[in-house]
Amino acid sequence: MTALVRIKNVMESKMSAFEEALPLSAAGHVNPQAIVFSALSTISDSPQLQQCTTGSIAQTVLRATECGLRFGELAYMVPFRGTAKMIISYKGLIHLAQRHGLIKHAATSPYYKNEVEQGKLKIFRGGNPDVQHEIIAIDEERGPLAGVYCIATLPDGLRHVEPMTVVDLEKFRSKIKSGNSPVWRNHTLAMYRKTCVRQAANYWPTNPDFEQALKTDDAATYGDFGAPTTAPSEDIRAPFLKQTIASPIDDLSPGDGVS
Repeated sequence: MTALVRIKNVMESKMSAFEEALPLSAAGHVNPQAIVFSALSTISDSPQLQQCTTGSIAQTVLRATECGLRFGELAYMVPFRGTAKMIISYKGLIHLAQRHGLIKHAATSPYYKNEVEQGKLKIFRGGNPDVQHEIIAIDEERGPLAGVYCIATLPDGLRHVEPMTVVDLEKFRSKIKSGNSPVWRNHTLAMYRKTCVRQAANYWPTNPDFEQALKTDDAATYGDFGAPTTAPSEDIRAPFLKQTIASPIDDLSPGDGVS
C-alpha cells in the first residue's frame, strides 16, 4: 500500500469527524469533502508530506475543517520534522474575517523605496485613515522593498490602516523560531504580508471562532513567540477599541475582497 493510498483511507475513515467540525459560518462556502480533496491533491504533489505521520495529516485536515478553509490559496499544508502543519495564508486570514462579518474588505500590498521617495505612497492615519499608492510598474525602477501595508474597511464603514516597514518585520522575524524556516526563506514577501495582516487583525472586531483560528495559526506560523502584538516603531495610531460581535452566515464567495 502506497503512502498516498494509506493517507486517503485514513481521511475517509475520519470523514464524520470532519463533517462535525465544519463551522456554521462556512456553510455554503465549502464542505469537508472539498477540504479533504484539496488536502490529498496537496499531498500527492509533495513527497515530504507523504512521509509525514498520518495522525498529523488528519489533525491538519481537522484544523482546516474547523476553519472552513481549503488547502491552496487560503491555507497551506507544510511538512515540519515529519509532521504536517496547517498555515493560513494572508488571503485566508482576510477571507475568514470577511466570512465572519468582521470586515467588509481588506487588501495588503508591498511598497518600495523609490515609491516612498518620489511621493507615490501616502498613508493617512488618525480620523480618516486611507492609502494613496501609485505603483511603479517597472520592477527595476521600484528600488528595494521598503515595507507592506494592510488597509481594511470595518463593518461600520470606517477604515483601519496598518503599515509595517521591512525593519519592523525583520525585527519580529528575528525573534520567532520559524524565522529561518523554508516558509520564511522561500516565501518572504508573502510572510511579510501575512504578518502585516495579522498585526492589523489585532484592531479588527472579533468573535470566538475567528480568535480560535488565529490562535491555532499563530502556534503554527510564529511558534512560542506568538503573533505580532506590538505596534511598529513609527506607529502613531490613535487607540482603537477592539469589539466582539456575533458570527453571521453571509454569502461572500471565497475570493471576495481578497487582494
